Amino acid sequence: MIKVIAFDLDDTLISKRKYDYECLESVATYVSTKSDLNFKEVYFSLLKEYDELNRSHTVDTVLKKYGIFSEELLKEAIKVYRNTKARGCLYNDTIRTLEKARKIGLLTLLITDGKIKPQDKKIQNVGIKKYFSKVIFTYSFGEKRKKPDKTSFEQILTELTINGNEMIYVGDNPYRDFIEVKKLGIHTIRIKRADAQFRFAELPREYEADQEVYVLDSVFECMNRINGSTEVR
Repeated sequence: MIKVIAFDLDDTLISKRKYDYECLESVATYVSTKSDLNFKEVYFSLLKEYDELNRSHTVDTVLKKYGIFSEELLKEAIKVYRNTKARGCLYNDTIRTLEKARKIGLLTLLITDGKIKPQDKKIQNVGIKKYFSKVIFTYSFGEKRKKPDKTSFEQILTELTINGNEMIYVGDNPYRDFIEVKKLGIHTIRIKRADAQFRFAELPREYEADQEVYVLDSVFECMNRINGSTEVR
């Protein structure tokens, strides 16, 4: 019987691209007020840099392009980025699914990679932290322990004193999300979002999840199959 359902964050509960776009819009507004630059020009330059996958240096690259780079301006722009309440990035079915999971008595967890402070700020900014009994940052075990490393999942099973077959994990990235988790007996579900980075990735069976869905609500049908029920709760 499933007792726990855990979720990945980016491209599972929120659109990573939409989140970044909203944050970059805030940065463009800030930069245009601190210079003579046009907001739209700055924003489109930021998006272009982002879409060319220069995501680690998007802001500083654009500031340098316009000849206005300084460490102080970059620092303030990054602060604006991280404080943006990017609520438009939530998928339509996210809150509905999280509320239902809690209503039917499942323990809900969030497991995410990335630096702890920025990720924690992101979770707060999009307004979903209150839906989770616990948020697990894989980097709290060290950067080498990010997914696909299974340390975070082993810790969960130990803390909750449950077996792997009493837990479901929902993610989007077959390169990292499922291969080690399945070895713990945890049930895995891959969600294929239309705008997700890995939506077209098809890997060997050992990398793929046990089940696939296209809308998050469908995880309950998957759960019922696991529990041996045909009734959708």
